[in-house]
Amino acid sequence: TIKLFARQQGTRKAILFNNGLHGWHLGDETEYKYYYEEMVKFLLQEFEGTPLFLVLTTHITDSDREDRVLRRNHAAQEIAEKYDLKVIDLYSVSLKAAALLDSGGVHWLPEGYETLAAEIVRVLSRECGI
Repeated sequence: TIKLFARQQGTRKAILFNNGLHGWHLGDETEYKYYYEEMVKFLLQEFEGTPLFLVLTTHITDSDREDRVLRRNHAAQEIAEKYDLKVIDLYSVSLKAAALLDSGGVHWLPEGYETLAAEIVRVLSRECGI
């Protein structure tokens, strides 16, 4: 489906990849990192020449799942370093804006989404002139 989307889309100035909180069934140190890297390789090949940014997953309030977010963000940072990719650190931004999480501790209030979007715009403006 990503290939179809790419064909229909035409041009793009950047690609942002974030797996978010998906794939909890995958082992963090083995399967998750492997499949994350496979997707990065696919994106680099499929969208050759388009800047690819890896976006770190945001803070959540559940401490067990938060530990997994940290491990997965670490894996993303290692892969970014391996392929010389830029990282958009929404994790740090979300920690500072934790009061803007909704009562479930995963999703954001509108002001929280605005804060996260502002960081994305800041990085893309600096790195790509977007």
